[in-house]
Amino acid sequence: MNVQLLSWSRMPASKWIKILVIFTIFLSLYIYLFSKEIDVRLIFRQAPKEIYYVKRYPFTFNAAIITLNSSNTLIRIYEQQFSRYTAAPFSPNFENHRLTLKFNVRFIATYLYGNIGSFQGEIRCLRVVCLQKHKNETMSVQYFDLNICFNVQKLNAQAIHFTLNSITAVEPFLIISKIPINKQNDLITHIIVHVNRICFPGTIFSFKYQWLDANVLSDLYWPQWPLKKSCADHIYKHLLQNRTDEAQIYFSCSITSILTHSTSRQLFNDERIAIAHWLDAQYNSTRTDSSFTQNLLVDQLSSTARTRRLSPFELASNPKVCSVELHRWILKYQDWHESVSLTISDPSLSFEQQRDRIVDQNVRFMLYEKSTSGIADRIVHLMTTYLVAMLTNRLLVFDPNWPEFSHLMLSSLNYERELIIPWFRTLEHLNSHLSRNSTKYLTSGYYKFSFDRLNRDYDYDRQFPERILIFRAHTGGIIHTMMSQTSVYRKFLTEDLRMSADNMFGCLYHSLILYRLSALIEITSMSTSTHSLENEHLGHTPRQLLQVLLSPNFYPIGIQVRTGDTNIRGDNPKSWFKFITSKKSLLPSFEYFFTCARDIVDGNQTFITNIKQVPIAFLISDTTRLRQAALLRWKLPSSCIQSFGNTCRNHEHGLPVIANSNPVLHVAYTSEQLLALRMAMFDIFLFSLCEQHVISAESGFGSIGVFAALKQRNIYSLSTLSTKSCRGSNQHISLVASSYQWSGIR
Repeated sequence: MNVQLLSWSRMPASKWIKILVIFTIFLSLYIYLFSKEIDVRLIFRQAPKEIYYVKRYPFTFNAAIITLNSSNTLIRIYEQQFSRYTAAPFSPNFENHRLTLKFNVRFIATYLYGNIGSFQGEIRCLRVVCLQKHKNETMSVQYFDLNICFNVQKLNAQAIHFTLNSITAVEPFLIISKIPINKQNDLITHIIVHVNRICFPGTIFSFKYQWLDANVLSDLYWPQWPLKKSCADHIYKHLLQNRTDEAQIYFSCSITSILTHSTSRQLFNDERIAIAHWLDAQYNSTRTDSSFTQNLLVDQLSSTARTRRLSPFELASNPKVCSVELHRWILKYQDWHESVSLTISDPSLSFEQQRDRIVDQNVRFMLYEKSTSGIADRIVHLMTTYLVAMLTNRLLVFDPNWPEFSHLMLSSLNYERELIIPWFRTLEHLNSHLSRNSTKYLTSGYYKFSFDRLNRDYDYDRQFPERILIFRAHTGGIIHTMMSQTSVYRKFLTEDLRMSADNMFGCLYHSLILYRLSALIEITSMSTSTHSLENEHLGHTPRQLLQVLLSPNFYPIGIQVRTGDTNIRGDNPKSWFKFITSKKSLLPSFEYFFTCARDIVDGNQTFITNIKQVPIAFLISDTTRLRQAALLRWKLPSSCIQSFGNTCRNHEHGLPVIANSNPVLHVAYTSEQLLALRMAMFDIFLFSLCEQHVISAESGFGSIGVFAALKQRNIYSLSTLSTKSCRGSNQHISLVASSYQWSGIR
């Protein structure tokens, strides 16, 4: 005891200070909780299991309910269909010869369960039967069935506990995975069933379900997505002609019970058609009021009435923008990619058998690996990797460590690594019993690229002979590959494909990836913003921004101001960006960007007088304060979105500003990767709709939108380190020149 007391008395003063600080913190916390009457035990109590509420009547997928009450009806048709799609208890996919079933546990309970009094016992099992037939057959035969059991506990007349208990598969070729809410929670939200076989594209699947304590075998339906233009127009036309605000009408074209095969390219083309129609609806909603007339019906549904600004992926289909020779070359590669990936990725083969097929067919691979930097760097590198894969006839495979990208962006290629080359993670084991001289040894090389792509030529076949190439970079090399007089690919790209350095990046971009309609609907159907009400009232909503930029009544000039990572991270160290040390406030520090946009307007005497457009500035920036300050002074009023003319021009500034006022998340500094990517890709999509561009020379983000826009016009690239006037004809630079600036290398 004396020894222990002596040790305490000899404790250093620093430790006593730490103990005192900790004691003070706990005491303060206790006093605060006591004053707020908060039960401390609640803080450490685990969250209860989620309760799934069950309706007292059976649900059917035989209809989609649409209500007519405003000029946004066509938009709401898509939004409601997407809502049903995301809430569907069952959604199968038959893509690239693979069959996948997705079960939404919450909505199985809500929709498929039926009457709450119909179950008996605590365990209830759902049987799902998969039927198949060929296109020329009339009768379907059973392919497999699946049992999913749930633990059911009745709470009251309207609610039950409904948690996953077990899964059993009759056939051994089903691979089942579960998706929890998060890694710390064992509550399952989705069940994914992968049929581990290659399915013939001529096969047609249908599904039935049955609760094993009942004798009823019912058909399974699911929502069509994306909604076809003909279906959306049919629903709209029916509602419009019936002239009723409270109509609840059933439309069979919005659901299906038949599953047919699609390739990545088919899905890509279908999505482009659906987005184009959705953009028409967005634009038309600004040209109409809430009183519906027959003239409106003709105007809404007529393809000849389209006068909106075309999106860049629509421009890319113009052979004068992206040559016929380029389209043919890309389609040939996509056909080859589909054929080879199917041949080597048959899941019935062992890894050794897959390797033997690769060697026999002499298949080579190009693996894209993302950098740890920003979105612009990642996309620039992706496009270059895509081009190199086509130039060298290698199979492009995507980075599995960037799942957020595939969630938002649809690809025309099936380039999922785990599906195409599942053996890659065991490559060392595959090679372990072979000598490097063996023909079956799969050689690989991992390469990183930096700013050497700015002025260095590459002969990718000669310099990188390995069968499997893994490329990682934060820069691109498309323009240098086309512009260098010593490039081995220059003649093919410029003469044989008849492409230029100005449009090559954009044409590649729109042939490979597409911003999903679901992502566009998610971000534009938000009430206004996910942030404070003050910011919501200050800035424009995503839908307003899109509608303004689609309207040919405006002449949008995109302004992108990059102020530095310190603003995004919230750091306060000394920055080399000038406004940190400047005595001026933020807006005056970068007002020359807005002055440049006004100079563009003043120097262009044609579009204002001949087309009667209202020039505006669309501002994107990595700092919220700059956008808020610009909106406070020069915001385009919301009323001007539907009514145009000189009254909507800001006489003080001469150039009204549109922008959102939400904070920016950088993928390199945030844990909210999906949200950061969603906002950034939407900004790129909007920025590419602008007719002219003023960008920061020190940033690659603005130039992504510029090159994807396919306007093929000179741009204004300003440094954040020194002011520059845009007056005169020699102040703008070419796209090629801008690509060699800073991180703008394409």
